[in-house]
Amino acid sequence: MARKNKKRTKRYTGEDARTPQTPAQSQPVVHHYEAADRGAVGQWWFDKKRTVKIVSGATGIVVLVGWLLFELFRILL
Repeated sequence: MARKNKKRTKRYTGEDARTPQTPAQSQPVVHHYEAADRGAVGQWWFDKKRTVKIVSGATGIVVLVGWLLFELFRILL
């Protein structure tokens, strides 16, 4: 499930913000959206990508520091 975007609370201040709407502008605006067709693994990766990257980075750092400490003790003893 993807995160929902925050609602926009800022007033629009573009060129046409102060002009009253004419009949030509009162037509509905059509927005086109495309959905991504992902498999089970692809959807899992899309949802968990940030968490997996953070956890794998932290694990890599812990393994690297542990290996360096092991080598340091091996050299000293």
